Amino acid sequence: MIEPYLLAVLLLMLVMGTLASAGWDVFELRNRENWWFVCILGIEALLMENKFAGLLLAVNILGLWQIGRSWYVLRQTIIPMAACAGIYALVTPHLKLWMIPYVLWACVGIGLYLAAWAALGWHIKRRPFRFMTPARFKWFGMWGWYEDLGGGLRHLCGQAHRIHLSSLAALAMAAAAGLVWMGQWWAAPAFVLCYLPMHVTWLTCDRYAAGDGPRQPHVGHLALIAVGIAGIALWHIQTAGLLLTGSTLGAVLWIWRTKAWQDPLWIDSGRLAYWRDVFTRCYWPFGWKHRLFGFGTCTWFARTCRMGDALYKQVFTAAHNEYLQQLVEHGLVGLGIMLLYLGEAFWRLSHGQPPQQAIALMGAAWCAIALVNFPATFYHEYHPAHEKKEVWFGSPPLNVWTLVLAMLAEAR
Repeated sequence: MIEPYLLAVLLLMLVMGTLASAGWDVFELRNRENWWFVCILGIEALLMENKFAGLLLAVNILGLWQIGRSWYVLRQTIIPMAACAGIYALVTPHLKLWMIPYVLWACVGIGLYLAAWAALGWHIKRRPFRFMTPARFKWFGMWGWYEDLGGGLRHLCGQAHRIHLSSLAALAMAAAAGLVWMGQWWAAPAFVLCYLPMHVTWLTCDRYAAGDGPRQPHVGHLALIAVGIAGIALWHIQTAGLLLTGSTLGAVLWIWRTKAWQDPLWIDSGRLAYWRDVFTRCYWPFGWKHRLFGFGTCTWFARTCRMGDALYKQVFTAAHNEYLQQLVEHGLVGLGIMLLYLGEAFWRLSHGQPPQQAIALMGAAWCAIALVNFPATFYHEYHPAHEKKEVWFGSPPLNVWTLVLAMLAEAR
């Protein structure tokens, strides 16, 4: 019975949204706006049928009480979070298994579109180039294929960065693999073709293009390994567990042997070095209160930017690792709840019907992408001191795919 709790939050929203004085913000009207949207998030958490998802949202709600003035992230994070949580709570009870193949084919179609774009970019060597729709067809904006950058960023296919393009290509390949698993074997050629954007980014990786080293694997390859292990899990979960354990230990030993956390030019583009300094300088030294509960929602940048400015050429405005960001912002408790949500979803989907198992394959790709990218972090801006204008980071397409995956995981 959630009705009494809903009534309590409604009353809280009415009173605090009207009468709250200075609190989160020194200006009372901004503080009332904060209360309004925090109560909306609370109502959405109560309405979620998946209690693990509701608990994960509750962690973000409680984290807002830790950060003092939350109005500065209201429009950047809190309101988009409320919109996504509301859609999740509203839509998931109505999703059915028969809808999944249609969504997966849409994902594959997007992957094929990006593959065709990449093929054009590979064929045309000059930069920049643009092939746009005529101006008279502007009702839905300007559409077209273009590439504006050279060097190691020759192939972006409209996705702002190669890591986002490779992530989308890997998710499209996972969708094709899911269709094949469901018996739609004619998706197999699409599985191969959707690899093309990943391939062209591999051929023009930064260090190879600059003559500093060999071509290196990237996030797309990591995601495909995860899809392969998840596919084995659908057949025999014990074998997949042994393979996952062995490959993880092998990766740890390789990292330890190469001391990758000391090399900013390693294949991780300096992520391990940055993460090490965040953990040792910005997280662990602040005691068990913050180790358990973190520093609050949206605090990654505030906690780490000074360290990044002092030690690195480029500040990580997001962790490029959703798990580490969850640890810093919500502590061991928040990370544990996130892993519980993901683990329950994978276990339930992998033991479900073929359409649910297909979503498990895409979920495995997402979990791997989240190790080195930030698909669940909203698009945001940063004003570096040495830049004349703002710089934007993130991938709205990956945000969309993350939300759709989370909703499809609840289809019955």
